[in-house]
Amino acid sequence: AIAIGGCRKTERETTSAPAEAVGVASAAAVVAPESVTPDRVVVYYFHKNRRCRTCMGIEQAIKATIDERFGEETASGLLAFREVNIDEPSNAHLVQKYDLSFSSMVVVAQGGETAVKWQNCDQVWPLARDEEALKKYAEAQIRAPLDLVPRS
Repeated sequence: AIAIGGCRKTERETTSAPAEAVGVASAAAVVAPESVTPDRVVVYYFHKNRRCRTCMGIEQAIKATIDERFGEETASGLLAFREVNIDEPSNAHLVQKYDLSFSSMVVVAQGGETAVKWQNCDQVWPLARDEEALKKYAEAQIRAPLDLVPRS
């Protein structure tokens, strides 16, 4: 129970509490002028120092989804994956920017260094025990902002 508590709220809180109660901004947030066109997408997996098996499994499923379903986009630089420890003081600005309180996947459409649009993908935890459903969800959450990036 200690390891799980280090990653996330209790099982009851994660499945029954509304998103606002656990600090999740599930709706996409526009953080830059609409005139900025995204040129790439960054998928972040945020975690704490203490990591349970479920947390590590979510990260592995996200990485596998990117490898299996977005190889071309990754190779061309349109898509990148970043794993970030939110307990590190150097990452405090990201915790504040994306309103994080526990491990989560955040997908960011970027134009240069500006986050044009981002979404905290709050369903990764409820889907954690169904790897294929988690991969389908991650794919959909990644594909939507990638569709905003112009292709040559």
